Parts: sequence; C-alpha cells; structure tokens
Amino acid sequence: MKYSYNTVLLLFTTSLLLFSCRKPISDLMVNDSSVETITLDVNEKSIKNLDDAFKTIKCVALETNDNNLIGQIDDVFFIDSTIIVVDEGIAKAVYLFDNSGKFKGRISFNGRGKHEYLQLTHVFRRGKSIAINDLIRREINFFDLNGKPIKTIKYKLPFNEVESLGDNYLACNIYRGNSKEFSNLNDYSFVILDDETDPVYAFGADNSNPDMILTRVKNLYSFDNHVYCTVNFDNVIYELTKDSAIAKYRLVMSPDLLKEVKFETTEEALEYTSENPFFFGFFTELKDYSVFGLSVPNEGLIHFVYDHKTKETRRLPLESQNPLFAFFSTPMFRNGDNTIVVPVNSERILHYKEMLERAGIKIVFDDENLEKLTRESNPVLLYYEM
Repeated sequence: MKYSYNTVLLLFTTSLLLFSCRKPISDLMVNDSSVETITLDVNEKSIKNLDDAFKTIKCVALETNDNNLIGQIDDVFFIDSTIIVVDEGIAKAVYLFDNSGKFKGRISFNGRGKHEYLQLTHVFRRGKSIAINDLIRREINFFDLNGKPIKTIKYKLPFNEVESLGDNYLACNIYRGNSKEFSNLNDYSFVILDDETDPVYAFGADNSNPDMILTRVKNLYSFDNHVYCTVNFDNVIYELTKDSAIAKYRLVMSPDLLKEVKFETTEEALEYTSENPFFFGFFTELKDYSVFGLSVPNEGLIHFVYDHKTKETRRLPLESQNPLFAFFSTPMFRNGDNTIVVPVNSERILHYKEMLERAGIKIVFDDENLEKLTRESNPVLLYYEM
C-alpha cells in the first residue's frame, strides 16, 4: 500500500500531537529530612490508668428516626457545627447531624440517577463541601452542607480512598489490581490527580502481592486539612502535598525493630502477624499528640500516644475507673485540637451494662442519653479529650 507524502506527514503530525498531549507522570518528591522515629514499647507501663491520660468524656447520642437508621459507622468528620456520619456497608448513606446529635438530613441516595451512587466507596471533605466517591460509576459528587449538589468529577483511574489536597488536587489510594489503561501506575500505591482527573504525580511502591486478600485496614488519612498516607505494610507515615511526600514518623518496636516485611501470600502474612506485633494502619493525628494502634499477639489492639512536645511515647492501659473507657477503641476520629471521637453501637453499650449487672455490678451512666438507649437506637459518639 502506498501513501502520499501529505498522508504520511498528517499521520506523523497526529501521532506527535497525541504523544505530546499526554501528561508525563512524575514520582512525588520525597523529603525525609525531618522524620521522627517513634518507639512503640509493648512493655511500657508509665500511665497506670486511662483517667490520667484524658481530661473529659462527652457523649452525643445520634437522633433515631425512620429516615436515618444507621447500621454501622465507617467514618465521621466535622464541618463547623455539622457532624457528617458515613455508613458505607449497611445503610449505604451519608447523614448530617448538628453538634447535639439532632438529625439534619441525608446526602444523596443509592441509585442510577444524577448525583446518586452505585457504590458508596469513600466520603471526604473539601473545605465546607462533602464529596462522595463512587468506584463503580467512576465519579465524585460534591454537595454543600444542606445536601445540595455542587458539581460532579468523572475519572478513569480506579481508586478507593481519596482526600482533597487544597482546591485543585486529589490524593488517591489506587485500587488494588492492574489497570491496562494506566499500566505505568500499577506499581504505585498513591497518585495525585488534578481536578481534570489527570495523574500528575505517583508515589509509593506497594510491597504486597496484588493477589493477597489481607491488606492494611487504612492507608490514607485526613486530619485538620492535612493528608497522610502509609504504603501497605511499610512503617513510615508520610504527609502528602500536591508535589511532595514528607516523611513524618517512622515506627519502630522495642526491643526489636518493627520489621520491614514483604508478603507473597495471605497465609504468610497471617502467620507473621499472629506471632509478631504489627501496625495495621490505626493512626489518629491530633494537634499535640499522635495515637497509634498496634496489633499485639495475645493482647489485641494496644494504643500508644506520642507527645509532640516532649517527644515521648506512652502505652495507654486498659484500666479505668470510668465505665465509658470500656468503649475506647478503633476506629477513632478527630474533632477539634485534641479530642478523639469513637462511635459505639447502642447494642454494645447495653450488652456491657447487662453483663456487669449479671455480675452484681450496678452501673448508672452520668449522661442521660446513655440511660435512654434502646437496642433500636442509633450509635453514640463518645468524645475523649486528651
């Protein structure tokens, strides 16, 4: 087949234009000059009582009615005086409450209509707006605090968790598995997108086998407009910006270093974690403290508090005089400067109370909201101020 000079020139020019229009993907610049090494010592016992580590405990009972029945709470965050509650798995809904727990409304619905979602994959905030990521439809819908749609962003690169980096960029935890269209990103854990959903930077080689079913519980976090990430099974926590990854904390275990490991199979990972302390990604960043949850064989999940001022780390004990500390557990969320928020199902609170009463221990909660709970009540939010 013969081609004219003009045809060849047109094909060459078109190919050149297509190639030159593709935005190159750069590795995110890594800054590890100020990383802090944090030693998590399972034998550390300097705090003898949980009451010594916290100032106050407050309870907010979320109003219950037929329009806002919550099965479980997967995420909680706060914008001004609004509490945003996410139930991804059961109700598949996003609810709004005021600071007292009074129901204000629901954002969007499961469905195929405009601004609806087929899968409530992840919910995050951008400024004073709420964003819902739908992995199946490959789109993010933004809403104001009254539930009114603002805009929709469509994307091609599949990702689970996503957080906002200012007004024009998104930090995304790439969906596990290979993507043919974005094969150049298959070996990365995170990608920074601009608001046109074009990949700009990539970061973090995932050191786990894509076929494994065991992964870290969480790898992407947002606290007080700062975004943090951990590469799967790595022990360094990074803060992400639109053009850099700043190594913040390196976790080590006393007396032995928390090992850098790479698992080839799920069975290998389960065997290792059943015999060794392991960081599964439980992390909460406050203004003056960082809280880490470490899985310890034969002890369960142990919490450690790192003081940013003194640079000391303390293990939080299980003992307390206050029965509300019985519900201090993960997942944890941040409110204000130094307050941890823990959602607790009403069933769990009532079961705990009945268990103690059968043992002859009578408990009367100081908060009247807890005394009014039934098994049909929505979950309660407990605020622990450090």
